[in-house]
Amino acid sequence: MIDESYDADVAIVGYGPTGLVAASILGGMGHRVVVVERHSHLYGLPRLTHIDGEAARIVQAAADVDVALRDAHALDSFKYINTDGKLLVELPWDGESCGHPAHISMYQPDIEDAIDTRVRQHPNVLHLCGWQATDLHVLADRVELTAHEAHGDRRATVRSRYLLGADGANSFVRTALGIGQFDFGVDERWLNIDTKTLRRLPARFDHTMLFCDPARPHMFMPIGHERQRFEFAALPGENEDVLEVRDRAWQWLWETHGLGPDDVEIIRQVLYPIRARIADSWSVGNRVFLVGDAAHTMPPTMGQGACSGMRDAVTLAWKLDLVLRERAAEQLLATYEGERRPHALTIIETSIMLGDVAYTMDPARAAARDEAFLSGSMPPPPPFPVLETGVVHTAGDGTPAPFAGTLAPQGPVSTPDGRSGRFDDVFGHGFRLVTRTGTDGLLDREQEAFLDEIGCTVHTLAEGEARSFRDVAGTYTRYLDDVGADMFLSRPDFAIFGTCAAAGIGPLIAQLREKLNYVSRPEPDGARMTATR
Repeated sequence: MIDESYDADVAIVGYGPTGLVAASILGGMGHRVVVVERHSHLYGLPRLTHIDGEAARIVQAAADVDVALRDAHALDSFKYINTDGKLLVELPWDGESCGHPAHISMYQPDIEDAIDTRVRQHPNVLHLCGWQATDLHVLADRVELTAHEAHGDRRATVRSRYLLGADGANSFVRTALGIGQFDFGVDERWLNIDTKTLRRLPARFDHTMLFCDPARPHMFMPIGHERQRFEFAALPGENEDVLEVRDRAWQWLWETHGLGPDDVEIIRQVLYPIRARIADSWSVGNRVFLVGDAAHTMPPTMGQGACSGMRDAVTLAWKLDLVLRERAAEQLLATYEGERRPHALTIIETSIMLGDVAYTMDPARAAARDEAFLSGSMPPPPPFPVLETGVVHTAGDGTPAPFAGTLAPQGPVSTPDGRSGRFDDVFGHGFRLVTRTGTDGLLDREQEAFLDEIGCTVHTLAEGEARSFRDVAGTYTRYLDDVGADMFLSRPDFAIFGTCAAAGIGPLIAQLREKLNYVSRPEPDGARMTATR
């Protein structure tokens, strides 16, 4: 056995979408990262088919988003159809979020390849792909991870200040730490048939459609421009030996959709379980953190599984960055679970509720459901969650201030020095203070220094200012008008920390400093002596 050892700021176990995002963002921040992944290469086939605009903005932070979404297109609706072919409900999926379409059909391997390309541009990120994590110890000041080469005789010890368990629903990290899970009792199986289209399919396949048939619920959805997914629920007694036979897929496609080998090529056919679980704890000692499916699994009803994992990664990354740079105390890391658990829990519960309504195989319940939808008496699902705790601006009573925890806008901009494009592409991602009035006379030297040390840049709509930009499509002017503010302060994960009138910027910054558990950088001895004199 050949022993190797590595030191890192952050170790990441798992290299799916969540681990990829974490490695890219932390690596881009200059931190030493070691990735341990049991597979020797990326999966290369689509599992997820949908992301929302927020997730697309996260991909934009982690990769060349135009390459990642080169085969993607916007989705305009999600239709629920009953057994008689009647439209029960059509969820509007059009619009924009975070500078991207609100809902996007995409090809997962394109996203993973694009992020991996960015990660491999960072010399401070080491890949141990084809290595199996086998042992884990959490110490007071570090984490020690042991991994073995899958097809070799090497063993590696990775010592890191922090470790992220991004290793999926059957997480080694979670199991090694003895962390249990709450099971919501969802136990379903669906057959997934992924296809590549060989000719232009009828226009109905451009949409996501769910057929609420109690005899066998089923659905289809596009995978970017060139592929199509078909799914149907497994009935009791049906198993892999029956459903994963290729002839069964062709039989289903022909009988249900009139499609055959001249129309599509089957590229993946697999029976997969649907579960809903959440880890009892997402961290141990502020050293090890669970992210993505290791922390939470959810039914695919809302298409939010991968989106939620990416949110975990980008949120934890900026907090780790501040702590690793000694600009925030480790207490900041405790806000990770406090922020992300309620958000993910709401999505899990809503996904279960929607699935329970749509996937029922009880004819009486299905008939009552149809009547409720068609009569207009079916209550709408709860609103999509926003951040309500943690590093968000709060009012005097501790409740979130208006618009705190919602998503910051992103629009096209240009600068006096000739740069133009999406806001994040021009200015990067980090803390951002955007103001319509400028900040002259509003910030003192200490506040300016604080913003600089946390990586917050200031951008103003006021012409002639040194930090001015042109709001090409009026995105930022409209946003500030809508929220009734002169400025907004956003976090590196695109959540709004707070909005305010020009005169309120001082208290807003003071509260951000407090909530970050900010650690000020000591002045050099000479500077202190000069100040004393």
